[in-house]
Amino acid sequence: MTGFDAETIAFYDRDAVAYAQSAIDHGVRDSLRRFESRLPRSARVLDLGCGGGHESVWLAQAGHHVTSMDASPGLAAEAKRRFGIDVRVADFTALEDVAAFDGVWSGAALHHAKTEELPAIVAAIARALKRGGVFGALVKAGADRRDGLGRFYCGMDADGMRALLADAAQWAEAEVQQTVGSGYDQVETPWLIVSARRT
Repeated sequence: MTGFDAETIAFYDRDAVAYAQSAIDHGVRDSLRRFESRLPRSARVLDLGCGGGHESVWLAQAGHHVTSMDASPGLAAEAKRRFGIDVRVADFTALEDVAAFDGVWSGAALHHAKTEELPAIVAAIARALKRGGVFGALVKAGADRRDGLGRFYCGMDADGMRALLADAAQWAEAEVQQTVGSGYDQVETPWLIVSARRT
């Protein structure tokens, strides 16, 4: 698997139980709620970088047909243990579905991709969407770096994400907003909220 940093996978495998519980404790993100509100009823949705699976479960409980995908075998096992979810264990570069989903959601995951692979990954997400399909993501902004837990984060800012979207496909609408928040490491950082719809 080339689209995910080995040290980052090792962290999530090692801390899968605690990380999954932290995500559950945090609850459902407002950005996910907005993404879901844009989906048709009984949509086919890809949860790309699903982690411990609690957002996949929430989408399924909202009436959607969810495919869950994550690069960490440890988190996939945790999703199975907690929720009975069968996770497709693969990194972002393994996404080969074409016009398969009404929506693709990636909550706090795409920022772990290798920077040079982001254009191909965003293009693959666009290809995976049906016409009119919705893409939503929550991504940490900043330069290429590792955090205090050893996780890799790719270089990304709002203009860069807008350019990736524009290069990947034609969109009926595309918006990238910036906010500030913290994550599992409790460090305040800028975040990007991505919302786009395919033509």
